[in-house]
Amino acid sequence: MRFSPSSQAVTLGLAAVAAVLAARVVSACGSYGPTSCAALGSSAFCSRESPAPECVCDCCGASNTCDQLLTSGCRKDIWQYDLVFKDSSTGAVAIQPNTTLSLTVGQSVDYTLYDVNSSPSFDVADPSRSSAPCIAPQLANHGLTVAVSGNRFTLKGVAKTASTDNALIVFNSGSAGGLHALPFSLVISSGGGGSGIGGSGAGCSLKDSAAPYAIPTDSSGKPILVSFADAQKYCSSTQGYFQLAPETDGNRDLLSRLVSTCAPSLSKTWISAFNGDTYSGYPLFTMKRTDGTAGYGVYVDVTFTEKMPMICTTGQKL
Repeated sequence: MRFSPSSQAVTLGLAAVAAVLAARVVSACGSYGPTSCAALGSSAFCSRESPAPECVCDCCGASNTCDQLLTSGCRKDIWQYDLVFKDSSTGAVAIQPNTTLSLTVGQSVDYTLYDVNSSPSFDVADPSRSSAPCIAPQLANHGLTVAVSGNRFTLKGVAKTASTDNALIVFNSGSAGGLHALPFSLVISSGGGGSGIGGSGAGCSLKDSAAPYAIPTDSSGKPILVSFADAQKYCSSTQGYFQLAPETDGNRDLLSRLVSTCAPSLSKTWISAFNGDTYSGYPLFTMKRTDGTAGYGVYVDVTFTEKMPMICTTGQKL
C-alpha cells in the first residue's frame, strides 16, 4: 500500500515552502475506518453512518494516509518525538526535534534516520513491512531526496535553492498506535560557504591578521544581512564558525577595522557581548560612533527589527 503525497504551505519571511515527508510501517492495529476519529483521537461523534466534520482520521494511527497524518495531524496525541538524523559518515547528530538545520546552496548532505533510544537505526526501509516513504512537496526541487540505503532511511542530496521550510517526518513503529515524529526547520541560504554539518564557513576577514574573526558573505562577496537571533544561529550552526563574536576593550580596534574593511557601506555588525556583558540578551551591535567622536561604539537595537552583517569567530570559542 502506498501513500499519495500531500502538502501544507508555510511562509516564514523568505520564499518558503513547507517540506513534509513521512514513512509508514504496517501496524498491529487494524483500520477502524478513515472517518472513525477526530485528529486527537476522540471518536465520540464519529459514527460510520454520519460522522461529524472533525472526524477526518482513522483511530488506528498506521491506517492513516500521508494526507491524514501530515495535513490533518491525525493521532498527534500519540506522536513520540524521539527521532534524530545522524551524518552517515561521521555519526554526528545533524537534526534533532524542533531544531534548525542550516544549509547553504551547493552543500551536500547524507543523513541517516535514528531512534534516540536504539541502535543502529530504525528499520523503516525494510520492504517486508514498510511502504515507500511519501514526500510533500518534492524535496528534489531543493536538491534533497529521501532514499533507501540497505535497511536505512536516508536524506541525501545537494542543496540548490535558497528557502526556509518547516519539515516534519512521521512514521509508524509497527506496534499498535506507535507514531514517531521529527519536526524541524530547514534553512537554505545563498551565502558563501556551507552551513551545518558537512559545510564550511566562508566570508571576509582581515588578510594581515590571524585573529579568528570573519564577516560571512554571500556568493557575490556581499555581507549577509540577518536579524540578531539569526546571527546567533548562523554563527553557531555553520561549520567553520563557532559563535557570534563578543567584543572587548582588547579586540575593539581589530573588530572595528574588520567592519570598515568588509562592510564599509553599512559600518555596523552584530556582536554577542561587550566586556563579558550580554545586556540581558538585548541585540548588541558595533557601529561608527554617532556622537561625532572617532572610532566605533557598542549600541543596542531596542526595536528588535534591525538586519545587518555579523561577526563570527572562526577559531576556538572565546
